[in-house]
Amino acid sequence: MPKAQTQALAPANAAQPTSPTPSAAPAKAIAAPKAVAPSKAAPATKPAAKPAKPSPAADSNTTAKITVGSALVKTPKVTKPAKPSKLVRDSFTMPASEYAHIDALKQRLAAAGRPCKKSELIRAGFAVLTELDTQALVRELNALELVKLGRKKK
Repeated sequence: MPKAQTQALAPANAAQPTSPTPSAAPAKAIAAPKAVAPSKAAPATKPAAKPAKPSPAADSNTTAKITVGSALVKTPKVTKPAKPSKLVRDSFTMPASEYAHIDALKQRLAAAGRPCKKSELIRAGFAVLTELDTQALVRELNALELVKLGRKKK
């Protein structure tokens, strides 16, 4: 609480400071509030607002300044990795022989020290397919076994 407000709230019989500062004004008497119903009475004083703390997220994109001895050293920015795009769940049907290829590829990658998931293999396959020219893509799709669409009837 500021010094001027502290003096204003001090009781009238309290001792005044012995060496007043030039900016300090004498305390004025506070008028008594009018009688108000207890439900409508406002608090006499509000607690002092605390200064806002900077969030850690706000500091992540700035350079930190570190004092080493008498020299000021700047550390490089820490950048967050980009968020992946929205994920979509889907289901599909494929022949068991082609599904076995997924398991074989997963085993090869595990032996090479890079275990992966089925979805990673499928995404990698799409990345490879997008690199093909249109004629090669059509040729690969024509080589696939036709699969009956839809779900089995119960």
